Amino acid sequence: MLVQAGAGTWARIRARQEDLGTRLCIGLDPVGDRLPAGTNLLEFCLRIMEATAPFACAFKPNAAFFEAEGVAGWTALLKVVGFARELGVPAILDAKRGDIGHTARQYARAAFDVLGADGLTINPYLGREAMIPFLEYNESALIFVLCATSNPFAEEVQAAGTDPLFLRVATIVKDLSASHPNVGLVVGATRPETMSAIREAAPGLPWLVPGIGPQGGDLAAVAAAAEPHSMVNTSRQVLYAGTGPRFDMAAAQAARELRDAYNAHLPDR
Repeated sequence: MLVQAGAGTWARIRARQEDLGTRLCIGLDPVGDRLPAGTNLLEFCLRIMEATAPFACAFKPNAAFFEAEGVAGWTALLKVVGFARELGVPAILDAKRGDIGHTARQYARAAFDVLGADGLTINPYLGREAMIPFLEYNESALIFVLCATSNPFAEEVQAAGTDPLFLRVATIVKDLSASHPNVGLVVGATRPETMSAIREAAPGLPWLVPGIGPQGGDLAAVAAAAEPHSMVNTSRQVLYAGTGPRFDMAAAQAARELRDAYNAHLPDR
């Protein structure tokens, strides 16, 4: 599937999904005390990226794990996003930004102009004012709005009451997508019934689906309930598949197996 230079991030992701037969988004959440002996954060990420690129439709570096390392971490994040570009793999910055308009624009500037990310996760809690600046700042970038997350206590806020927040967010984002097609949703893998409700309320949006593996999301349930071309995120299950000097090859094997396992559950749609 050929994609023209300058095509939007979702078009590039869809091209990789078709060309490589993968729905995997490889999350980059490097924890210092889990890195193989003698390997620093940057080397770890670059080797993981190079090894898993054939199985990834996108990478998702989590800003917190880099920011926590100070200047060295920020520099590493710049290099990680740059290396993703060299590999031809879109990089979605997982930063969950969200603030009023003029502040949101500065967050967008940092993500897209400084880091060069291809997409960003954002928080909709402040309403459209917190979403539209990101959508308009770089219209080729892909903005994933937190809708129904995979953490255990999410339902306290997101699913409470007769008018659950996750459905209101899905409806607002679907409305925004009419004028901003570069918007999608973060929909956690741990609640298949919620996934089905979101698909019904706001069909056709790009999805980023975290929560498989250690968080308990089931591949078969996700494949049945998610939007057909959803990106399924995996982090720890791949990053820490091996601890020895060939940790990158262990990560590649884990990514290959996970890709194949998920594909086996995908229905014909």
